[in-house]
Amino acid sequence: MSKIWTYQHKTKITFGAGALEKLPDEVGAAGGGPALIVADPAMRAIGALGRVEALLSGVGVAAVYDSVSPNPEHTQMDECAALALSAGCKTIVGIGGGSTLDVAKASSVIASNGGPVMEYLVGGRAVSKPAMPVIAIPTTAGTGSEVNPFMVATDSQKDLKLAFAPEQAFPRAAVLDPELLLTLPKRQTASTGVDALSHALEAYWAKRAQPVSDINALESVRLSFRWLPTAFEDGSNIAAREKTMLASLLASLAFSSTGTCACHSISYPLTARYGLDHGFACAFTMPEILEWNWEAMGEEKQNALLAAMEAPDGASAVAKLRDFCASLGTPQKLSDIGVKPEDLESIPALTAQRNLDNTLCDFTKANVIDILKKKI
Repeated sequence: MSKIWTYQHKTKITFGAGALEKLPDEVGAAGGGPALIVADPAMRAIGALGRVEALLSGVGVAAVYDSVSPNPEHTQMDECAALALSAGCKTIVGIGGGSTLDVAKASSVIASNGGPVMEYLVGGRAVSKPAMPVIAIPTTAGTGSEVNPFMVATDSQKDLKLAFAPEQAFPRAAVLDPELLLTLPKRQTASTGVDALSHALEAYWAKRAQPVSDINALESVRLSFRWLPTAFEDGSNIAAREKTMLASLLASLAFSSTGTCACHSISYPLTARYGLDHGFACAFTMPEILEWNWEAMGEEKQNALLAAMEAPDGASAVAKLRDFCASLGTPQKLSDIGVKPEDLESIPALTAQRNLDNTLCDFTKANVIDILKKKI
């Protein structure tokens, strides 16, 4: 007998080359201006921030928070929320990668519900009020933060990455324009691309997987294997950029209902302690955890995944995944990222238990060491 499942999504999606021109309409529909624009410093440098400011001149821009860092500290979320309130903003527009969109979403929650964000991350504080409307504009093809409620903050003092995902944090609308990817450097193309692949695969082998998430996940896997190498080698290829952006979107639609699993759990200390890019940190253990979950998936899911990966059998799929990640620059050994064998015992304590628990094949903190030992 099949299990009961549910699927719900709350973000309006506008997708395609030139979609950014629709931004004023989306801000108007979400509540109008004045708006707070959230970005990272690179958005100013490449002209994307200036373009958004110009597009929003009609509705008004009250303030700009353009100092978001990679793997943002929890304090940045509090600062951004305080700016939204002091400037009297009605809408938040986030443009950038996953870190920027996470800050935009978190600040929208804090601005409406109070802060600091750590009270939600570690204090168990509930989100009771609607968040300030967020319009999310991704400039990478990987995190999927534009269509999910997940937000990740770093506490560098404690080597921690912490996440929360209240329902209110879904962006009101997402504007996905593959033209914004044309200036994305190769390393970011690769790291965000394998992040999207990890979202798709983990959604597929999550305990909370269901038919809708499986469909989205499998198509995302197929698109990633077909188009990510092309986007990596030729960033000006708009067709490849569009397909990788679609792969990221579908992966996020999948994992927004299933959650992520052991790859993400193990990635948190690899990023917080050793500074490894989030996507590469997720991909670091992906082949080993695919192998770990293979039998638990069952024949039907195995065959569907083999078709998406164009692999003849499970062993070949694991090998193909490992080679695929390596070809995009994902580190393959612990020594590549500065992890020493004597560090292994301390890493499991920094992983996220909820992600481990969501892995289809039972996975414990002790198994984290078993997986990492394969990378020595």
